[in-house]
Amino acid sequence: MTRRMDQITALIPLKRPLTLLCLAAALFSLSGCVTVRTRPEQAASLQTVCEQNGVNWYWDSVSQAVTMSRGALSARGMVGSEIVVIDQQKIFLSEPLKRQRGRIQVPADFYRKVILNLLGSEGTVSLRPCRIILDPGHGGKDPGAIGSAGTYEKDIVLDIAKRLKTILEGYQYDVKMTRADDTFIPLEQRTEIASQFVADLFISIHANASTTNRASGLEVYALKQLDRQEQKDPQRIKNLDILFRKLAMQRQDKSVENIVTDMLYSYKSSESFALAQAISEEVEQDTRARNRGVYKAGFFVLRNTLMPAVLVEVGFLSNAREERQLNSNQYRQKIAEGIARSLREYITRLSY
Repeated sequence: MTRRMDQITALIPLKRPLTLLCLAAALFSLSGCVTVRTRPEQAASLQTVCEQNGVNWYWDSVSQAVTMSRGALSARGMVGSEIVVIDQQKIFLSEPLKRQRGRIQVPADFYRKVILNLLGSEGTVSLRPCRIILDPGHGGKDPGAIGSAGTYEKDIVLDIAKRLKTILEGYQYDVKMTRADDTFIPLEQRTEIASQFVADLFISIHANASTTNRASGLEVYALKQLDRQEQKDPQRIKNLDILFRKLAMQRQDKSVENIVTDMLYSYKSSESFALAQAISEEVEQDTRARNRGVYKAGFFVLRNTLMPAVLVEVGFLSNAREERQLNSNQYRQKIAEGIARSLREYITRLSY
């Protein structure tokens, strides 16, 4: 993948053991993937639900932010939004929080998705399959990097993405690819697909190239810190509009949208790096490739997606040995298996 080096802001060496990221390997959740089934529900006022369950709550009438807490756990939502964040985990409600006759009204699934999480209650787990976007780089008229033996990046990454999709669907995830054949898809459209899909994770797959044929190994990129101007990129704003429409979010108050946007950005920033670490460590273990580490960068698909997103460089086509490896079905399968396992373990961690 060709890129501007001034986009890359830091190289963070990987030192933390993978076991710290893998707390369990049973059921999994992310961004509302997990809910708890309990007694029948009905819409009610926030005050009533919280008081009946011993949950502290506060509503800021200026920002429209709602804060709830019980013990060490806290949750934050917005009037007009379906998103509630509970200790860095996004929960999607069936309807937005609403203000009616001076009271905050919560939807029928608020009790089991929010209150039971704050209470630490156990119950039967019911899953909404986690939604994952796989983004094979380049395609069509854009071949990407080309190896000395004539290997096209676009072909290698598409094959890896297809293998990865098969494995992830076996885990019961809901997986969509930005392209499933040799088609050119503009970067803008790739990010829009993620918003339309209301994806939980975005994984972009590429192969690297260098001016020296000695460069080798795996690199994984997470989003760098964006300044306010970068956060106002027109494509990012367009994707927010798409997502808000998909969530049927109330649009009357611009301040509500701004706060929800900040919540999404904070969540994406913290989780993208953890996801990149997990992928880097697991693929290294499967392939025995040199691990060049986790970087932070401002690539278009990282900057303008709204969910945790990473870009994986699976190897250097400019290196003759790695080009031969990437032409091996067995090696590409190992890459797919490593990414898949890291995703499952990362998602599992978020449910604990």
